[in-house]
Amino acid sequence: MDTTDSAYGDKLIRLDTFDTAVAVDPSAEDDAKRRFMTLILQTAYRDGGNIGHVLRATNTSGEVFAVKLLKDNAILSGQAPDRSAEQSAAHLANTAALFEEYRHLCTVSHLRGFPRVYGYGSCEDDPLILMEWVEGTSLKQALPLLPHDASGGLTTQMVAAVGNAVLRALLMTQGLVNPVIHRDLSPANIMFRTTSRTLEQQIADCSFDPCLIDMGSATMALGDDTITRRADIWRFATPAYAAPEMLTQDIEGIAALRRSPVIDVYALSSILYQLYSGRKPFDVESTGAAATGSFYLIKTKTKPAPLEPRCEGDKALVQIIMKGISVEQGDRPTEQQMLEVLSTYLPAAESEDREGAGDEAAIDIDSGTHLKVDVAGERARDLGAGPARRHDPPSLYYRRRRCGRCGARRRWRGNPWLWHPRLPGRHPRFA
Repeated sequence: MDTTDSAYGDKLIRLDTFDTAVAVDPSAEDDAKRRFMTLILQTAYRDGGNIGHVLRATNTSGEVFAVKLLKDNAILSGQAPDRSAEQSAAHLANTAALFEEYRHLCTVSHLRGFPRVYGYGSCEDDPLILMEWVEGTSLKQALPLLPHDASGGLTTQMVAAVGNAVLRALLMTQGLVNPVIHRDLSPANIMFRTTSRTLEQQIADCSFDPCLIDMGSATMALGDDTITRRADIWRFATPAYAAPEMLTQDIEGIAALRRSPVIDVYALSSILYQLYSGRKPFDVESTGAAATGSFYLIKTKTKPAPLEPRCEGDKALVQIIMKGISVEQGDRPTEQQMLEVLSTYLPAAESEDREGAGDEAAIDIDSGTHLKVDVAGERARDLGAGPARRHDPPSLYYRRRRCGRCGARRRWRGNPWLWHPRLPGRHPRFA
């Protein structure tokens, strides 16, 4: 049921069904229902996506959540929609796509750089996702506040800082058994959290706390159990930033191409191109592509405007960005290769403080329950965050700035696998 407060535009809803994203003790089910199943939708706080709206909501205790609803829902309109057969089929397809988004949110929910999800339910027979309301600012909104160069784009260091933050979030998923690919990165879908540091502080530190939102186009990198295969539902991405393979469905091997992590590399490279130059690599808005549906042809048959480095030191940055928007997937760099280049443009203090930051992610499944998972796994060696051994080359041997076991800060030399700041010999925990 629902009740509208016409004075403020708020709507009280009570969910008919709700399944939590994690298991709940049977003795605590009533508490979970009280927490999640009665919500006040704040319709003034609304954001739109491809198939749905995201609204701010609070429960009876004042906790803040985000609720994602389909656009053709009956909750906001207050009456059951009169759908034609074609509209009913589209509604069923969008319902399946919403649940697919929920599945992927559950996979990344407790990784740093992604929103937390609480569960999936329904109200008035309309499905919805209940998740974290991310307090912060999107890159699109923050763009005018970031330091700009005289040429009109962001400063080189700021471009590198934004790319570095997004890449670290993407790499968090590589430690999963089946990595998740976002597939719709855009300035509107990259949030900077401001709960622990203000945006001004993050700009001053040249390091950001990103949160990648809108997983409506996401997919798993491995296997073929996708909604496209199961129900022939094709999900696309923001044309200005999307890789060409996300803008078509009728080329050979498209299913495999759409599960590659370099899709995110292309989108991020397009964003960094815009941040550096002040313009998008392809001007799809003014070419009439929206009318002809030829976004794919624009991305594959035309070349982006050249990106000229502002100085000699920017050549590596410009080269990796242009390589990232290559038409062929094999010509694009990996996320790790891109991270290594961008990291060279960041302050030394930032690199040291962030070193090893992705080795472990704290998982807060519920109040009082804390687990840890090693999300670095196989990529520890690539990130240079793995434990150094006595016979490692000096470059890695001296490069580490923290204890390899507990993360304590250390001086400029010594073996981080055995060394600890307080003892000259073996680590006190593992001696």
